[in-house]
Amino acid sequence: MAAIITNKLRIFNAQEFLQSINRSAPVWNTNQSYSAGDSVVNNRNLFVAVATGTSAATGTGPTPSSLTDGTVTWIHQGLAVYNNLYMSVAKHTPWTNDANPPTPQDSIGYGYSVNADTIAMKKVNYADMTLAIPRINWTSGRVYTMFEHDSPEEIIPNNYVVTDSGNQYNVYKCINNRAYVDDSVGVQTVASTVKPTSTSTTEFQETSDGYVWKYMYSIELSDALKFLTKDYIPVDTILYEPVDVSSAEYVQWQIQLNAAGVDGEIEWIKIEPNEVGGAVSGGSGYHPNINKTGIALTGNTLSIPNISNTSLDYTKYFVIDLGNNEQFEITQWNVTGTTAAVTVNGSFTGGADRSVIIAPGISVAGNGAGFSAYGIVTIDKISSMVITAKGANWSAVDSADIDTSNVPAVDSNGNPNVNACKVKPIISPDYGHGYNAIEELAGYYVMVSMRLEYDEQSTRDNSLGNSETKVIFPVSGDEAQFRQIAIVADPQETTTDNPPATEESYRGPKHPDFGTADEEPFDILTGSGKVLYTENRQPVARAIDQIEDIKVVFEF
Repeated sequence: MAAIITNKLRIFNAQEFLQSINRSAPVWNTNQSYSAGDSVVNNRNLFVAVATGTSAATGTGPTPSSLTDGTVTWIHQGLAVYNNLYMSVAKHTPWTNDANPPTPQDSIGYGYSVNADTIAMKKVNYADMTLAIPRINWTSGRVYTMFEHDSPEEIIPNNYVVTDSGNQYNVYKCINNRAYVDDSVGVQTVASTVKPTSTSTTEFQETSDGYVWKYMYSIELSDALKFLTKDYIPVDTILYEPVDVSSAEYVQWQIQLNAAGVDGEIEWIKIEPNEVGGAVSGGSGYHPNINKTGIALTGNTLSIPNISNTSLDYTKYFVIDLGNNEQFEITQWNVTGTTAAVTVNGSFTGGADRSVIIAPGISVAGNGAGFSAYGIVTIDKISSMVITAKGANWSAVDSADIDTSNVPAVDSNGNPNVNACKVKPIISPDYGHGYNAIEELAGYYVMVSMRLEYDEQSTRDNSLGNSETKVIFPVSGDEAQFRQIAIVADPQETTTDNPPATEESYRGPKHPDFGTADEEPFDILTGSGKVLYTENRQPVARAIDQIEDIKVVFEF
């Protein structure tokens, strides 16, 4: 049975993992007011309040077998899974070969060894995480993949770029990568040579190399400092209107609003090879476009003066009112002298002084409506398409060729059998380009970004109730080195009943002060926590004047 896991599922899993940290339930407390629906963690179990009440002033809180707590009644939801994440540094002793660390293992025993070798750990908060995508720097001379609604969604996409101008990082999505080269080959895929620069929240940017780009978002400087690496960049979709109208988030919000229009629009027309696998595109034998101003458009007839080539018959071509974007097919074309008397298959609303173009039109069949476009002819090939109406509710296109039913049977040289231009309407993603950067750019990576600053001290009460300040991450001695990084879920404290860890940092079993009398609140319970990620590396030596910037990327 053939099946695939789609990028949508990868994105869903990445978002759920990220939001699970945002939804972390607090630890149960005595004499605390709770409302119906509030959740708490108590001794690694998750409970939800049935009704508003106050927890007991004494005791250890609800258990799976005892759900009454003061005036609160709880429902047991099961074990609290991945309620809290911590990043740990471990392994101060050398590898067999420090220059070539061993590959970590995915086993229960290896997880125990990681926990046992932990020097210290620091809590991963929601603000320390972001969805991410591979960093693809715009580079001149590279061919980028254009968006096509029916193209397979690659595991690592190539249809977007990030540009760097000083401290400004902009992300662009490639809408078109094809350009008219010459009459011998027509329209071909070309390399990008002009960097996109537009920050328009509404319009595509067409650069002189033929590429068309959609500005997606900019990376805030604060996010760049925290999450930007040589391999990955942060990505997000803005859910609420930002307060700061000068922020990059507000600009992206505007992009999303402007995209969220009519669903199922056709926003680009790709000119395909004339034959499958062929090297020539754009067809051949098309009459040149006629551009005129000052034309009276009333009803279904019009007069076109000063026709340069009176022998050409433009029957089956289209007349486009450039002001109103109305277009109708020519049913009669009669030239007297240099003036053409034209009849079309519709009625213009126009006026006395209109700008018009006569060009090949396109007929699209499918499940949408309201789409119209025309072709720009260069020499005798269609070099580009101009969309006059994007239509709506397109999810499938059955046919969209500019074939011999839309153009005369005789070309500009009097030769029969016009080689029809093959075109492919590109349907926009849900709600349009720029509406959901996470889905459009395949944001199924989660980045964790942590900083270990100097000696990372922590102040809390010891088991005797006295406030103490302790060094959590050593900067001297053997334990000031680490060779292992891990992400650990749901570790426990060494205090009474081993509650879930909630402090910002803890000492591990290999900390020089671990297990010191009366300092249990500073220590993590040996062997507790699920190891989700392990990275073995060459030794990192810490110092009092040093900051370690550690980034871990999960791919779903």
